[in-house]
Amino acid sequence: MKRAEAIRKLFLGHREQYSIREAAAFVGWSSREMADEIASSELRRVELDTNVSRRAVATIAMTVWSYEEIEEALGENASVLPPLARLVDRTVRLPQFQLVAIEAAASRQGVTFNEFLAGHLTDLVCIEAPALQDVPGFREAFLWPHPQERQSEDAA
Repeated sequence: MKRAEAIRKLFLGHREQYSIREAAAFVGWSSREMADEIASSELRRVELDTNVSRRAVATIAMTVWSYEEIEEALGENASVLPPLARLVDRTVRLPQFQLVAIEAAASRQGVTFNEFLAGHLTDLVCIEAPALQDVPGFREAFLWPHPQERQSEDAA
């Protein structure tokens, strides 16, 4: 399955459960790799015939797909994303040596400059999240792709 097709199917579809094989196809992994990843994230044994939630698949997919890829694949349907999860352009001024370091690190990791920077900014967002819970839309964007499910879990 092509990546853009997988993104649209997962985020625009309405299925709540997928087989391990289907989940693996979304991100281009083997069924065993997907089962092992789910087992490690859920701290339980996962058999190859197990069904997994859309939430679990989306969470794993978010470690493989960038926000840029997701928004591009969704195209005009990108409005399904929470407003604060949508991409925006921002110009920053940094010392050249910092840009050189980011470009070199991104190249070594085989990712784009934006993907590298977004990954590291995610750490900062996690640290700052408690102080930002009152910002309208922050919690929804922070918990995306499964804010409703996480909120209902928090209430339980």
